[in-house]
Amino acid sequence: MHVSERQAEILALMAQGLADKEIARRLGLSHGTVRTHIDRLFRDYGWHSRTEAVATWLEERDRTRTHSPSPGDGRWSALTSDVPNVGDFHLSKARP
Repeated sequence: MHVSERQAEILALMAQGLADKEIARRLGLSHGTVRTHIDRLFRDYGWHSRTEAVATWLEERDRTRTHSPSPGDGRWSALTSDVPNVGDFHLSKARP
């Protein structure tokens, strides 16, 4: 999985539970730009929900964390410091 630095910033803020409008305010972007990034991620990776997107991204981030340097500058550390590790989540299938 390869996401841009901006997409990683958006995913990190989604992982913190922020809504699209709050993500836009934090990053100094328009709400439409944030939605475009999220829509493109969903399309490119076949994700169907924010939970699926965040869980998949966290798994990949944690899996590759020891193999590659953190992206970007000091903003990356500030954004991801509050993001939980994938082991902190327990996903289960919804019952019909």
